[in-house]
Amino acid sequence: MFESIPTELKDLKQWVVWRLEIKDERLTKIPYRADIPSKKASTTNPNTWSSFAQAIFSLENEKSISGIGFVFTDDDPYIGIDFDKCIEPETGLIYPSTEQDILSLQSYTEISQSGKGIHVIGKGINPDIEGKGNKKGNIEMYSKGRYFAITGNIYKDFPHVVNKIPDTLLKTLYLKYFITGPQTSKPKTLDQFKSRNNLFLADEEILSLCEHANNSTKFTILWHGSTTGYNSQSEAEMSLCCILAFYTKDTSQLQRLLRGSGLYREKMDRIDYIASTIKRSLDIVHDKYDPKSQIRTRWLKRRLLTKGDSVG
Repeated sequence: MFESIPTELKDLKQWVVWRLEIKDERLTKIPYRADIPSKKASTTNPNTWSSFAQAIFSLENEKSISGIGFVFTDDDPYIGIDFDKCIEPETGLIYPSTEQDILSLQSYTEISQSGKGIHVIGKGINPDIEGKGNKKGNIEMYSKGRYFAITGNIYKDFPHVVNKIPDTLLKTLYLKYFITGPQTSKPKTLDQFKSRNNLFLADEEILSLCEHANNSTKFTILWHGSTTGYNSQSEAEMSLCCILAFYTKDTSQLQRLLRGSGLYREKMDRIDYIASTIKRSLDIVHDKYDPKSQIRTRWLKRRLLTKGDSVG
């Protein structure tokens, strides 16, 4: 999995290794020097950091080492956001309460060492005036003096590269999580969660279903980029997104499908724009595709046709 880690991070001498140790009566990831694994590393002392290759070597040759870590510094452009305990254990999908925020960042995104959280690393300015790290509840945001335990375990189809995160977006997340606090919570039941995240159809299957549905003509026109009958392209994009949202509530998949349509334009590369389109479509479309229901409908139609033929 380490091959998925962005090359630009691997090229930096900002790597440490870590061990799970008990500190303050709980298990903690303690950083150690990769070149001298018996000595602790400091997230503020560059002399205790090593190359990525050295960190991997130590991990593979020192049984006591649990993993590798990347240190954030004042001298690099990176910022890390840790969404802890945001993955539903039974499905492996992200809770809706944080899914949209993680999707909006659109930068290197991996599953954390525990398997329950998400790490996002991007390029951006820490909104905190003093530049300090922030931790509140299950969310952390750091740009210096801290390290992330890196896994290289990319979450689904999220980016494998480190992208620029708009300052406005970082400020919005900072205010939401560290100043006012998030206004949403986890769904009360697993069924509520599954109904929101239901990625059981591949992109090709969804497109095939759309092409053979009752509204196939409308879909085909929109899919190939026509905005005829709509007041604006944004309105046409919303209409297409609503059609797709019947077959999938997965925001990453919806984003991918929209960008793959004939309606694609550069504006869709703006995370705030496409995320807003997807969110509104999910607020509108509550029904979802049920293959069992579709099969039964086709069966009833065949029965009615058969009876009609026999009577005639």
